[in-house]
Amino acid sequence: MVKVCTSLVAATLVLGAGSALAQDAAEFKVGYVASITGVIAPITRYYMDGLDAGVKMVNDSGGIGGLPVRVIKCDSQSNEAQAVLCTKRLIEQDDANMLLGVGGTAPTVAIEPTVQAAGIPLFAIAAGRVAYAPLKKWVFKAIIGNDDQVPTVVKFLKRKGWVKVALIRDNTAFGNDSAKSIKEEAARNGVEILSDEVYTPTDTDMTAQLTRIRGLHPQAVINYAVGIGVGGLIAKEMIQLGMDQPSFVGMNQQIDGYAKNAGAAATAHTYFVAAKVASAADLTKDDPLYGPIATFTRFFRQAHPDQIANSNTPTAVDAILIAQAAGKSIGKKVLDRQALREAIEHVTDVAGLQGFWTFTPEQHWCSLEAGAQIVTYDGKNWLPAK
Repeated sequence: MVKVCTSLVAATLVLGAGSALAQDAAEFKVGYVASITGVIAPITRYYMDGLDAGVKMVNDSGGIGGLPVRVIKCDSQSNEAQAVLCTKRLIEQDDANMLLGVGGTAPTVAIEPTVQAAGIPLFAIAAGRVAYAPLKKWVFKAIIGNDDQVPTVVKFLKRKGWVKVALIRDNTAFGNDSAKSIKEEAARNGVEILSDEVYTPTDTDMTAQLTRIRGLHPQAVINYAVGIGVGGLIAKEMIQLGMDQPSFVGMNQQIDGYAKNAGAAATAHTYFVAAKVASAADLTKDDPLYGPIATFTRFFRQAHPDQIANSNTPTAVDAILIAQAAGKSIGKKVLDRQALREAIEHVTDVAGLQGFWTFTPEQHWCSLEAGAQIVTYDGKNWLPAK
């Protein structure tokens, strides 16, 4: 049974300095395996900008275990082999206390054997449930994943009466995990998946798949893509083929760049899964996430006054909030990787930016569906969908 993350916290991510506690350590090092270049890079820039603000927020409130947090980044180049090399470097050379990574399901799964062998906590920045379930001793869920996003989409479809739906997605680990979740959730809610069209992330023309979908006359299309460019391209080609059905995309697509790729007409037909941070201005004070999000928004605006936060902005922040919460019980023992993991396994109702976090030794994930919503984009603002 999935534990529901029931609290939001301002905690900092920590990179372990090995099993021995370094009493004289002056900082908590978070190793970040980041896809700074490559196909995932357009999303990663939002992760990093949010993390900058999140670290300042955490350090302003005492750091992790009373230690200031420092993030050490290594560019995985959106490549699985390079992600493994980065992981080894951050563990062996940079002596990280905790890891974040990678920004995609496949590269995150690729680094996990190295993480497990080294015995260092990893917060999986991956939407695919396979990244953290079934239980992996050193790996923890970090973001609103497919198991949170998909129910949000399907319930919205059901409420609108759009119960005959086509699916188009890539053939990556993310796409496969998405398709499995979508089909299972649809079956539970009386939504019929008419087709499951597949492509490779490097494809540049999906008109053949979309033409087949058009012939099925779906009431809506679920368009799940790892890459920002491909997600926008599919939406644009739908319009070119005269398809005016609403299109649903994953949280990774909820950025301004989607509109540039898809065009205004396609964007007007698109519904985005989003975290509540994306529509912070519309949150009321009685929303349980209001406090953490308002605090983070203040730090984010100070760090990036020319930006508006989106769903990807808080992705790497909740991990450091969870680590900060764990550190309150063990202090500077956060530098001991095993002590840190055990403390993380007992966080309860930690309030994050994406939802409420509760872990146990038997379950390193929890439901964040309450932190997900459906939004639309008017060319400037992200608005809760009606």
